[in-house]
Amino acid sequence: MPRVPGPPTPAARLLADSVAHIRGERGWTQEDVAFAAGIPTATVSKIERCVLSPTLRTIEKLAKGLDVPIGEFFPID
Repeated sequence: MPRVPGPPTPAARLLADSVAHIRGERGWTQEDVAFAAGIPTATVSKIERCVLSPTLRTIEKLAKGLDVPIGEFFPID
């Protein structure tokens, strides 16, 4: 997965904030999310810190693991 150069994009920040928010609402750890999504814990951490730009496949795994539609990660104001 490619590293994010420079400051995070608005979409990266939305994804990071959404994953962290959903995780927090459920009282889950990053390890819990990683297990449910079938991805490494370090990947969840990097996504939440906007250090990593995940592939669409990884975003799909996160959505499935958290049992939310992908759109939940990118709310429209």
